[in-house]
Amino acid sequence: MRWAFFLLLFVNAAFLIWHQLHQPSNEPVAVSATKSPGGNKSIRLLHEVESGTKSPAETSEPANTSAQRTRDPARASADDAALRPGAARNADNVRTPPPVTPVIETVPPLTELERKVLAAEARQAERIEANLAARKNEERAARERPRPAAEPAATACFALGPFSVLSNAESVMARLVGLGLGLRTTVREHEIRSTQQWWVIEATKDERAANKRLEELRKKKVADASIISNGEYENMISLGKYDSEAQANKRVNALVKLGFRPVVEKHFDSTTQYWVDVDENARRSITAAQIKDVVSGTEKVEKQQRACK
Repeated sequence: MRWAFFLLLFVNAAFLIWHQLHQPSNEPVAVSATKSPGGNKSIRLLHEVESGTKSPAETSEPANTSAQRTRDPARASADDAALRPGAARNADNVRTPPPVTPVIETVPPLTELERKVLAAEARQAERIEANLAARKNEERAARERPRPAAEPAATACFALGPFSVLSNAESVMARLVGLGLGLRTTVREHEIRSTQQWWVIEATKDERAANKRLEELRKKKVADASIISNGEYENMISLGKYDSEAQANKRVNALVKLGFRPVVEKHFDSTTQYWVDVDENARRSITAAQIKDVVSGTEKVEKQQRACK
């Protein structure tokens, strides 16, 4: 199979060489008819006629000098354009375009208002950068600041009281702290309201007016009249507290007949109590004996359990 391939390749190469050697010339052959001496016409090739008419000097030139030299395409086109009619006129009409001058835009100077606006924007940007830097410093300091130790969670909570005087409650709280048990203690106020009452009051604008109205009431022998010394009705005249509204209105009608203008106000008598809240932790707790020692010498105190917060 391999020998068949090389044989076929050799035959193709031989055929290609033979075809190149025997390829007919592409040059046109000119034929001319001439008369022979006998009067008969004979056919001669053109190159045979030309070679017969040339001089010996011409025949000595190389064969390739008889071929027409190839003209320069650019020169030929220029020559052809010069020979065409009107070529000179068209050349005169063609003008070289003028050079393009670059346009330079000039920026007008800033006005006074624009300069102020730019300065204000620059100051605002500086303030923003300063605030950002300060915030970053604060955040860095907060991260570097040691965290406080977590307080132990309360396991039992109760309250000691009630105390009618704030100083007694504060004294008990100080004694609890002095035990060194790590107890959390606070003083809590608790207001207790009594039953609702109706208060008959004569309104006055200040202390001087209240004293003057009190003298007028005494001259007309009105009993149970006094000046209120504190609270929202300070420097007004109190004309009695009644358990029912009907009794208060009866008192008002009697005072109106005497020329006074009292009013009825709903009132609650309230008292303030103080309690000491105590939160125990898991490490140590207070004993009943310690509580008795802490509250000794003060008012009657009781212990009440309460929910831890």
